[in-house]
Formats: sequence, structure tokens, C-alpha cells
Amino acid sequence: TQVTLTATPDATSRFDGWGGDCSGQNPQTTITMDASKTCTATFTLESLQLSGRAVYDDNSPVAGANVTIRTEDGSSQKTTTTDSNGNYSAGLPDAGNQRVLARVDVPGTPPVSGFKWSNISLSTGSYQFDDIVLPNPQGAQLTGGGGNFENSDRSIQLSGAPVNVANVWARSYDPDQQPNAFPGEFSEGQNTPLNSTVFVWIAGADAQGNPIGNFDPPATLTVKIPPSQWQDLEDLEPNMSNGIQIPIYSFNYTTGYWERQANNGILTDIDGNIIPESENDNIRNGIYGSDVYARFSVNHLSWWNVDYPGPCGKDFG
Repeated sequence: TQVTLTATPDATSRFDGWGGDCSGQNPQTTITMDASKTCTATFTLESLQLSGRAVYDDNSPVAGANVTIRTEDGSSQKTTTTDSNGNYSAGLPDAGNQRVLARVDVPGTPPVSGFKWSNISLSTGSYQFDDIVLPNPQGAQLTGGGGNFENSDRSIQLSGAPVNVANVWARSYDPDQQPNAFPGEFSEGQNTPLNSTVFVWIAGADAQGNPIGNFDPPATLTVKIPPSQWQDLEDLEPNMSNGIQIPIYSFNYTTGYWERQANNGILTDIDGNIIPESENDNIRNGIYGSDVYARFSVNHLSWWNVDYPGPCGKDFG
């Protein structure tokens, strides 16, 4: 009779090898039971122990979520789950003065994910991540149908979505009030700093609860910009008579980076009317007489951001 044994370390440890009547470093081994035998699996704590907490934007814990921690170069990666208090822990063999990404994914509908980069200079010891803040889908569902959805105060509006989109959830954030909810980090990759004026999480599902992937043609997302951020809303294409053009970014879940979109957004009022360029100074000086919205195209539902690269007004590259 043959028996297969599998050695499975927890997220804080690694499997080092078999001993006794088993040998080798393959986590799975097969032994022939022709007599009484003893096998020993040896595990070792990783040299760098990482821990953190995942919470929703109302500070309630994110329980039972999947957590992936990886180095930027991809040389080390561990997966674990959050406990009932949102806490998680994992070990890496050696971050080697690297940037490390912690990603939290909440199973179910709608899909909810949060991300946080950290610069870790330790090779051994322990490191505590900042809290990863995720949007709470409770109370975030938009109303509508037929491709058009909005929340109760119309501060978030989605129009022209595919007809198979049955449900949409969304939350928008003032970067000054809730900076910890910003996924990844306030930079483009690790190079160009980003100056956000508003960022938004949006997710969708079909009637069976399946998440909505990429779609073409794109839909239109309209998001209210907090007055506290108006001073940064500089026109990317002044004197072009095409409205106040603004830069748009989306978050790449695979790389963990914000990516500039090819098409700019534009500033509008609540009903989608384009605000003329002549009002740009009034907006930036805080004396414009109505609410200001960012309108832009989206070809998927995830994290989106109105973000100026570099010091505002100096680098739109």
C-alpha cells in the first residue's frame, strides 16, 4: 500500500524537507507502507514576519478575506486570510530592501479589493503594514437599470453600461479626508507623484452575480469633485475651446500601479453640461457657483481617479 503525504506550511513559515523514513524537499512525497514507518516534516519561520489589518471605510473589520503579499520583483509571495478582526500575518524569506504589495480580496458579490505598497528595509524581524481600507459595499448600491445607474444624491452616475450589467456599487472619496482608502500609493508606479482630486471605486455584476469584466464600447462615469480639491483642477488643454480637460487614471489590479488613460476627462455640472474654460479660474479660486463633476469614459469597473501627475501645474506628461 502506498500513502501520499503533503507538507503544507502556514503563511508565516516555509517547508524545509522530510526526515525519518521520508526524504527530499518536495512538499508531496509517497511512501510504501510495507512496515511501520515514521516521517517528519520540518518547517521554519520565515526570516521576515509581516502583519496588518484590513478594514472597511467605516472602520469595521474585513473578516474572511483573501490576502496576497508579494515583493515588487515577484521573487517572493505568500497568501493568507484575515481573521474575524481583519488581522492577517505572513512571512517572507527576505524582502531585501524591497517594496512589498499587500492585496486584500473579499470573496462574493460585489468584488471588493484593496491594495497597499510599503517600502520595507528589513531583512529579518517583523513589520506592520498600515491598515488596508476597503470600500464597504453595504449601502453603496446604485439605483437604475438599462445601462444607467446613480446614487441617491447623483454624486456618482454611470451611463451607457452594457445591458448585462444588473447591479452596480460605487463609493467616491475625498483624498484629503480618506487618504488611507487610496489603493496602492499616491504615485504612478514608483516614479511620478500623483495629486488626486477625487477617486472612486465602482463594481458591477450581472443578474447571476458574476462580476463585470472589460467592455466595449466604453461607458461614461460622472463623479462629483469635492470643493476642497477645486484648486488643483487645472485645464490640461487651455485655450482649445474644448472644455476643461482633466487627467484620468485607472488602477491595474495585476501590477498594483495607477495607469494614465489615453483619453482625458472633462468638467461638467450635475446634468452633464460642459463647464466652459472661462470658468476654470473661478473653480480653482473656489468661487464657482455650482457643483463640479468629472466626466470620463470607462471600459471596466474598478478603481478610477482624477489625478494630476507631479506638482500640479508643472507636469502633465
